[in-house]
Formats: sequence, C-alpha cells, structure tokens
Amino acid sequence: MAQKVYWKMVGVLWLAGMLGGAAVVPFTLTLTRARLEKLPLSLSALVALQLLQLGILLALAAGVGLWLAGKVGTRLPLVEAWVGGRPAEVARVWFGQSALVGIVVALAIIGLDLAAFAQVIPADFPQPPLWQHLLASFYGGVDEEILLRLFLLTLLAWLLGKLWHDPAGRPTTGAFWVANVATAVVFGLGHLAATAAVMPLTTLVVVRAVVLNGVAGVSFGLLYWKWGLEFAMLAHFIADVVLAVVSRAVT
Repeated sequence: MAQKVYWKMVGVLWLAGMLGGAAVVPFTLTLTRARLEKLPLSLSALVALQLLQLGILLALAAGVGLWLAGKVGTRLPLVEAWVGGRPAEVARVWFGQSALVGIVVALAIIGLDLAAFAQVIPADFPQPPLWQHLLASFYGGVDEEILLRLFLLTLLAWLLGKLWHDPAGRPTTGAFWVANVATAVVFGLGHLAATAAVMPLTTLVVVRAVVLNGVAGVSFGLLYWKWGLEFAMLAHFIADVVLAVVSRAVT
C-alpha cells in the first residue's frame, strides 16, 4: 500500500469513527445521565473528554490496524479503492450476504437471550428512544469494528502468526481462529462498562454479555477475514438495527 493511500485511509477511518462517536452521545447520556451529573465536570465537558479519548484511540487503532492488515492478509477493499481512485475489487453478492449475516446474528442473539437469559435484565432497565438506538448503531458498526476487528483482531493474528504461519509468513487458519475468538470475548466484556452504570454485574450478566456478543463478534471477524472490514461493518450495523430498533418497534 502506498504511503499516501495509507494516510488517507487512516484519515477516512478516523473521521468515520468520530462521526460514529458523536452519534452515540444521546444514547449514552440517556443511560448514564444520572451517574454523570454527580461528577464534578459538566456534561458538555465530559462529552468533549470522551470524544477526545475516542479520537486518540481511533487514530491508534486505524494506524496500527492498517499497517498490520497487509502483513496478515486482511484488507479494506472499498476504502482503499475509493481513496486510491480505482474500481473496488468486490462482488455485489458480498453486500447482500453480509446484511444477511447481520440479520441472522441478531435473530440468534434474540433467541439465545430469550432461551437462556430471560430473567437477567430487570424490567426497569432504561430504554432510550428508537432514534437514539439507530444513531448508536453507527457507533457499533463503525467504531467497534475499527477498534475490535481492524486493531485488536489484526494485532492478535499478527502476534500469533509469529508462531503459527503459512509459507508466505501469514497467520494460519488456527491462529486466526484463536485471535477471532479472543477478540469476540473482549468484545463481550467491553459492553459491561455501560451495563455496570445501570445495573449490578452478576456472574450471569457477565456470561450473557460474553455469549451473546461473542456470537456476533466471531461472525463479524469471519467477514473481516474473508472479504474485508467494510463487510463486517455492514453486518454489525444491520445486526444492531434489528436488535435495538426493529425488534423493539414490532413488540
């Protein structure tokens, strides 16, 4: 990848991530406003600090993730083609299949949640309005994929590839699977911080977060590995919309 293209891609991902971070602010404030108002800083100052922190994390994740992606064999075909001014080498069917993965993941999570964790979430758990859930879906689809798949999954695959690699020096399938599952677990645990702001973290709550988000994380990781980060982003966004917007609108 040419250096000019690399830095343009970092910039595009950073900007998209910051927009996603801004989009999730109303959702976050609805869930945690009571807790945040007890802090010595104003809400506007806290939001500004959170966005500053996110900006630093995104710059690191995009920069390192893109640098390592070429070493492990992953890519961002749409973004690279766009900033490079050339046609994207992707199949149209990938878009439909990625959206389908998002829908299936959402339905699987709903089914597992009802079957195994129906009593975990209290009845008075705060529910932001649907428009806030919709905006938050952009954070999930963009920011979480940059931070978890592009950065963490790629980094783990690269590190494991030092031990288990093919003749070309890229991580083996086994190394990828270990990295993918580990990233999915971290993905699940990462949701506990927001949960802790509104309810106690019992063992069952932790298990629920790891299992349900793990199903999604492994699926999105496979799309990233097979076709590219943009398709993981699409599936993640669709899954979040089905889970948080469509399912609530029809019930």
